[in-house]
Amino acid sequence: MSDKQLYEKCREYGKAALEARRKFIGLLPEVARRRLWQAKGFESVFHFAAVLAGVSREQVQRVLQLEKRFANKPALKKVLVKGEISVNKLARVASIATEQNQTELVHMTKNLSSRSLELAIKEHKTVHVSRFEMADDVQKKLQQLHEEGIDVNEMLRNMLNQRDKQTEQNNQLEAPAKSSYIPVKIKQAIHYKYENKCAVPGCQQKSTNFHHTLRRSIGKIHSPKFMVPLCKAHHDLEHLTDERVMMYRKL
Repeated sequence: MSDKQLYEKCREYGKAALEARRKFIGLLPEVARRRLWQAKGFESVFHFAAVLAGVSREQVQRVLQLEKRFANKPALKKVLVKGEISVNKLARVASIATEQNQTELVHMTKNLSSRSLELAIKEHKTVHVSRFEMADDVQKKLQQLHEEGIDVNEMLRNMLNQRDKQTEQNNQLEAPAKSSYIPVKIKQAIHYKYENKCAVPGCQQKSTNFHHTLRRSIGKIHSPKFMVPLCKAHHDLEHLTDERVMMYRKL
Protein backbone atom coordinates (compact mmCIF):
# COMPACT_ATOMS: atom_id res chain seq x y z
CA MET A 1 0.00 0.00 0.00
CA SER A 2 1.41 3.37 -1.03
CA ASP A 3 1.45 6.45 1.22
CA LYS A 4 -1.35 7.95 -0.88
CA GLN A 5 -3.50 4.83 -0.51
CA LEU A 6 -2.82 4.69 3.23
CA TYR A 7 -3.80 8.34 3.59
CA GLU A 8 -7.03 7.84 1.63
CA LYS A 9 -7.92 4.88 3.82
CA CYS A 10 -7.35 6.96 6.93
CA ARG A 11 -9.55 9.72 5.54
CA GLU A 12 -12.27 7.25 4.60
CA TYR A 13 -12.34 5.54 8.00
CA GLY A 14 -11.99 8.83 9.86
CA LYS A 15 -14.97 10.31 8.03
CA ALA A 16 -17.04 7.21 8.73
CA ALA A 17 -16.05 7.30 12.41
CA LEU A 18 -17.08 10.95 12.78
CA GLU A 19 -20.41 10.31 11.07
CA ALA A 20 -21.12 7.28 13.28
CA ARG A 21 -20.18 9.28 16.39
CA ARG A 22 -22.60 12.10 15.44
CA LYS A 23 -25.40 9.58 14.93
CA PHE A 24 -24.66 7.88 18.25
CA ILE A 25 -24.74 11.20 20.11
CA GLY A 26 -28.04 12.08 18.42
CA LEU A 27 -29.62 8.94 19.92
CA LEU A 28 -28.69 9.82 23.50
CA PRO A 29 -31.75 12.00 24.31
CA GLU A 30 -34.00 9.02 23.46
CA VAL A 31 -31.72 6.68 25.42
CA ALA A 32 -32.08 8.98 28.42
CA ARG A 33 -35.86 9.31 27.99
CA ARG A 34 -36.35 5.52 27.90
CA ARG A 35 -33.72 4.98 30.60
CA LEU A 36 -32.23 2.38 28.27
CA TRP A 37 -28.90 2.81 30.02
CA GLN A 38 -30.45 1.47 33.25
CA ALA A 39 -32.12 -1.49 31.53
CA LYS A 40 -28.74 -2.50 30.08
CA GLY A 41 -26.91 -2.33 33.39
CA PHE A 42 -25.07 1.00 33.07
CA GLU A 43 -24.70 3.41 35.98
CA SER A 44 -26.01 6.41 34.02
CA VAL A 45 -26.49 7.73 30.51
CA PHE A 46 -23.01 9.25 30.86
CA HIS A 47 -21.55 5.83 31.65
CA PHE A 48 -23.50 4.36 28.71
CA ALA A 49 -22.08 6.94 26.29
CA ALA A 50 -18.52 6.66 27.60
CA VAL A 51 -18.34 2.87 27.43
CA LEU A 52 -20.07 2.38 24.06
CA ALA A 53 -18.57 5.28 22.13
CA GLY A 54 -16.06 7.16 24.27
CA VAL A 55 -18.33 10.22 24.40
CA SER A 56 -17.48 12.66 27.17
CA ARG A 57 -19.87 13.76 29.93
CA GLU A 58 -19.74 17.30 28.55
CA GLN A 59 -20.91 16.15 25.10
CA VAL A 60 -23.77 14.15 26.63
CA GLN A 61 -24.91 17.14 28.69
CA ARG A 62 -24.70 19.35 25.62
CA VAL A 63 -26.86 17.12 23.42
CA LEU A 64 -29.47 16.68 26.17
CA GLN A 65 -29.66 20.45 26.67
CA LEU A 66 -29.88 21.12 22.93
CA GLU A 67 -32.66 18.58 22.49
CA LYS A 68 -34.70 20.51 25.06
CA ARG A 69 -33.87 23.90 23.54
CA PHE A 70 -34.92 22.68 20.10
CA ALA A 71 -38.24 21.26 21.34
CA ASN A 72 -40.16 23.97 19.43
CA LYS A 73 -37.68 24.07 16.55
CA PRO A 74 -38.27 20.80 14.67
CA ALA A 75 -35.87 21.53 11.80
CA LEU A 76 -32.93 21.89 14.20
CA LYS A 77 -34.07 19.02 16.42
CA LYS A 78 -34.27 16.72 13.40
CA VAL A 79 -30.65 17.27 12.32
CA LEU A 80 -29.55 16.92 15.94
CA VAL A 81 -31.16 13.54 16.64
CA LYS A 82 -30.26 12.19 13.19
CA GLY A 83 -26.64 13.17 13.67
CA GLU A 84 -26.56 15.16 10.42
CA ILE A 85 -24.71 18.08 12.06
CA SER A 86 -22.25 18.00 14.95
CA VAL A 87 -23.40 18.98 18.42
CA ASN A 88 -20.63 21.59 18.61
CA LYS A 89 -21.90 23.40 15.51
CA LEU A 90 -25.51 23.27 16.63
CA ALA A 91 -24.53 24.59 20.06
CA ARG A 92 -23.10 27.67 18.34
CA VAL A 93 -26.38 28.60 16.65
CA ALA A 94 -28.61 27.74 19.63
CA SER A 95 -28.27 31.26 21.06
CA ILE A 96 -29.78 32.87 17.95
CA ALA A 97 -32.23 30.11 16.97
CA THR A 98 -35.92 30.98 16.66
CA GLU A 99 -38.93 29.23 15.18
CA GLN A 100 -38.70 31.65 12.26
CA ASN A 101 -35.01 31.24 11.35
CA GLN A 102 -34.51 27.55 12.22
CA THR A 103 -34.57 26.34 8.59
CA GLU A 104 -32.05 28.98 7.56
CA LEU A 105 -29.79 28.02 10.46
CA VAL A 106 -29.88 24.37 9.42
CA HIS A 107 -28.76 25.40 5.93
CA MET A 108 -25.97 27.55 7.39
CA THR A 109 -24.61 24.91 9.76
CA LYS A 110 -24.60 22.30 7.01
CA ASN A 111 -22.78 24.45 4.47
CA LEU A 112 -20.48 26.81 6.37
CA SER A 113 -17.13 26.08 7.94
CA SER A 114 -16.89 26.62 11.70
CA ARG A 115 -15.04 29.91 11.14
CA SER A 116 -17.64 31.25 8.71
CA LEU A 117 -20.45 30.09 10.98
CA GLU A 118 -18.93 31.96 13.92
CA LEU A 119 -18.78 35.09 11.78
CA ALA A 120 -22.42 34.74 10.72
CA ILE A 121 -23.51 34.37 14.36
CA LYS A 122 -21.42 37.35 15.43
CA GLU A 123 -22.90 39.53 12.70
CA HIS A 124 -26.39 38.43 13.66
CA LYS A 125 -25.78 39.66 17.22
CA THR A 126 -23.80 42.79 16.38
CA VAL A 127 -24.73 45.97 14.59
CA HIS A 128 -21.60 47.38 13.01
CA VAL A 129 -20.98 51.02 13.88
CA SER A 130 -18.04 52.32 11.89
CA ARG A 131 -16.57 55.41 13.50
CA PHE A 132 -13.72 57.27 11.90
CA GLU A 133 -10.82 58.26 14.14
CA MET A 134 -7.88 60.18 12.80
CA ALA A 135 -4.43 58.91 13.76
CA ASP A 136 -2.43 61.23 16.03
CA ASP A 137 0.46 61.58 13.57
CA VAL A 138 -1.89 62.50 10.71
CA GLN A 139 -3.73 65.01 12.86
CA LYS A 140 -0.41 66.52 13.91
CA LYS A 141 0.73 66.88 10.29
CA LEU A 142 -2.53 68.46 9.21
CA GLN A 143 -2.34 70.92 12.11
CA GLN A 144 1.19 71.81 11.02
CA LEU A 145 0.01 72.45 7.45
CA HIS A 146 -2.85 74.55 8.77
CA GLU A 147 -0.42 76.69 10.79
CA GLU A 148 1.64 77.17 7.62
CA GLY A 149 -1.38 78.71 5.92
CA ILE A 150 -2.50 75.68 3.91
CA ASP A 151 -6.25 75.27 3.50
CA VAL A 152 -6.32 71.70 4.83
CA ASN A 153 -10.03 71.20 4.15
CA GLU A 154 -9.63 72.19 0.51
CA MET A 155 -6.55 70.00 0.17
CA LEU A 156 -8.39 66.96 1.54
CA ARG A 157 -11.47 67.78 -0.54
CA ASN A 158 -9.38 67.80 -3.73
CA MET A 159 -7.74 64.51 -2.79
CA LEU A 160 -11.11 62.90 -2.16
CA ASN A 161 -12.54 64.28 -5.40
CA GLN A 162 -9.56 62.89 -7.29
CA ARG A 163 -10.08 59.53 -5.66
CA ASP A 164 -13.79 59.55 -6.57
CA LYS A 165 -12.92 60.46 -10.16
CA GLN A 166 -10.37 57.65 -10.43
CA THR A 167 -12.81 55.17 -8.87
CA GLU A 168 -15.48 56.21 -11.36
CA GLN A 169 -13.05 55.71 -14.23
CA ASN A 170 -12.12 52.30 -12.84
CA ASN A 171 -15.79 51.35 -12.68
CA GLN A 172 -15.99 51.75 -16.45
CA LEU A 173 -13.44 48.98 -16.97
CA GLU A 174 -14.88 45.74 -18.25
CA ALA A 175 -13.63 42.36 -19.42
CA PRO A 176 -15.68 39.46 -20.84
CA ALA A 177 -16.27 36.84 -18.14
CA LYS A 178 -15.64 33.83 -20.36
CA SER A 179 -13.99 32.13 -17.40
CA SER A 180 -13.30 32.73 -13.72
CA TYR A 181 -9.97 34.38 -14.64
CA ILE A 182 -9.99 38.05 -13.64
CA PRO A 183 -7.61 40.36 -15.59
CA VAL A 184 -4.92 42.11 -13.56
CA LYS A 185 -6.22 45.59 -14.47
CA ILE A 186 -9.62 44.70 -13.00
CA LYS A 187 -8.03 43.42 -9.76
CA GLN A 188 -5.89 46.56 -9.49
CA ALA A 189 -8.95 48.77 -9.93
CA ILE A 190 -10.80 46.95 -7.14
CA HIS A 191 -7.79 47.13 -4.83
CA TYR A 192 -7.51 50.86 -5.54
CA LYS A 193 -10.92 51.35 -3.91
CA TYR A 194 -10.70 48.82 -1.09
CA GLU A 195 -6.93 48.31 -0.79
CA ASN A 196 -6.42 44.74 0.43
CA LYS A 197 -9.25 44.69 2.98
CA CYS A 198 -12.58 42.90 2.96
CA ALA A 199 -15.32 45.22 1.65
CA VAL A 200 -17.82 44.32 4.39
CA PRO A 201 -18.25 47.28 6.80
CA GLY A 202 -16.57 46.61 10.12
CA CYS A 203 -14.45 43.71 8.85
CA GLN A 204 -10.71 44.26 9.13
CA GLN A 205 -9.62 40.97 7.56
CA LYS A 206 -7.55 40.86 4.38
CA SER A 207 -9.45 40.03 1.23
CA THR A 208 -8.88 36.61 -0.31
CA ASN A 209 -11.58 36.46 -2.99
CA PHE A 210 -13.25 38.71 -5.55
CA HIS A 211 -17.02 38.43 -5.38
CA HIS A 212 -19.39 39.34 -8.24
CA THR A 213 -22.30 41.34 -6.83
CA LEU A 214 -23.93 40.84 -10.23
CA ARG A 215 -23.74 37.11 -10.85
CA ARG A 216 -21.15 36.32 -13.52
CA SER A 217 -23.59 34.01 -15.29
CA ILE A 218 -25.99 36.96 -15.63
CA GLY A 219 -23.72 39.96 -16.24
CA LYS A 220 -21.13 37.95 -18.19
CA ILE A 221 -18.46 40.55 -17.35
CA HIS A 222 -15.68 41.22 -14.87
CA SER A 223 -16.05 44.84 -13.76
CA PRO A 224 -15.02 46.78 -10.62
CA LYS A 225 -18.52 48.26 -10.69
CA PHE A 226 -20.01 44.85 -9.91
CA MET A 227 -17.23 43.25 -7.85
CA VAL A 228 -15.95 43.54 -4.30
CA PRO A 229 -13.04 41.93 -2.42
CA LEU A 230 -14.05 39.70 0.50
CA CYS A 231 -12.29 37.70 3.19
CA LYS A 232 -12.84 33.94 3.03
CA ALA A 233 -15.51 33.89 5.72
CA HIS A 234 -17.61 36.64 4.15
CA HIS A 235 -17.13 35.09 0.71
CA ASP A 236 -18.53 31.81 2.05
CA LEU A 237 -21.51 33.69 3.51
CA GLU A 238 -22.20 35.46 0.21
CA HIS A 239 -22.19 32.23 -1.74
CA LEU A 240 -24.43 30.60 0.83
CA THR A 241 -26.89 33.46 0.29
CA ASP A 242 -26.70 32.92 -3.48
CA GLU A 243 -27.40 29.21 -3.04
CA ARG A 244 -30.39 29.95 -0.81
CA VAL A 245 -31.85 32.43 -3.33
CA MET A 246 -31.49 29.91 -6.17
CA MET A 247 -33.07 27.22 -4.00
CA TYR A 248 -36.11 29.40 -3.31
CA ARG A 249 -36.45 30.23 -7.03
CA LYS A 250 -36.72 26.53 -7.81
CA LEU A 251 -39.57 25.99 -5.33
